[in-house]
Amino acid sequence: MRSHFPKIIAPVVLLATALILFDCGKDSPAPAKEQVQLDKLKKTWTLVSVTLDGTDKKAPAGQIETSFSLTFSGTFNSSNPKGPYNFTVTGTEAPSPWPVSGTWLFGDDAESQIIRQNDNVAISYTISPSGQLTLTFVCSGCNYPGARTETVDGTWVFVLQ
Repeated sequence: MRSHFPKIIAPVVLLATALILFDCGKDSPAPAKEQVQLDKLKKTWTLVSVTLDGTDKKAPAGQIETSFSLTFSGTFNSSNPKGPYNFTVTGTEAPSPWPVSGTWLFGDDAESQIIRQNDNVAISYTISPSGQLTLTFVCSGCNYPGARTETVDGTWVFVLQ
């Protein structure tokens, strides 16, 4: 009479191994929205296009140089998920709606708004499936050194890659 033990033990061992490898279905907590969005934003973005009140402002016809880049940086802190985080701008000359550096926070909706702390400007953002970042904001008296409000006031739309 043959033993059925080997036929039974093999499936049991396979099932136990699968449960151990898959951690019995325990899910790790989902990361905070701010952490997910920071990971998407954190990089150096380069200029595709820029408009002020619908008028092209990309050089040579406009005031924003084609070498414009915007870098978002920072380390996520679960104790203060909204931030502050950092930004730096290169390749722009005055007048510009951007200070050369500063800090920002996530707004009420971390998936679509940041607040530039330098001048409390609310910036709406979207990231397209192709990876383009669109920033839309109204500059009303951007009051940082070097800005001339008469040439920076209005609704700006930056498209960055």
